[in-house]
Amino acid sequence: MASISDAVKEGDGDRILLAWKILIPVFKATNHVNYLKEAVNLVLQTQILSQRKAGQLLWSRCINTQGRKGHNLPCDLHQEHLNRRLKGVLRSVGANVTPEAIILAGKSISTVDKICTGFELQTSHCKNYSVKPTKFTPNWWCECPPPMHSVSFTLSS
Repeated sequence: MASISDAVKEGDGDRILLAWKILIPVFKATNHVNYLKEAVNLVLQTQILSQRKAGQLLWSRCINTQGRKGHNLPCDLHQEHLNRRLKGVLRSVGANVTPEAIILAGKSISTVDKICTGFELQTSHCKNYSVKPTKFTPNWWCECPPPMHSVSFTLSS
């Protein structure tokens, strides 16, 4: 399993495909029918499609949002992160959720995510904000506010 995780982190499409091939008998033995269908579908598509399309299928399964080696995420996990961020933005709108507000929030979610992620990275030293100061813990370590998990702003058209 560490090899699969490493293949995803490195964005290595060939190793990801190899992992799916290895997992086919596991999915069959454990009766995970949907995973089995997806694995077989992926393997068959890489065989049937043109070389260009098969390459796109293999090498576009991960996304690197940090620009550093070994920090890729599966695309579906990144999409889930964006969905969670969008739901937080829509919750902050409150009762003013309209189709226009949803469209506007959806269009801006990439920018909002970059801002929030940057803020969270800059304030990551504040993880222990509930710690009481001791002679070993500096005061500033304990006085930081909790990391921001959602953004509150007003949507206007």
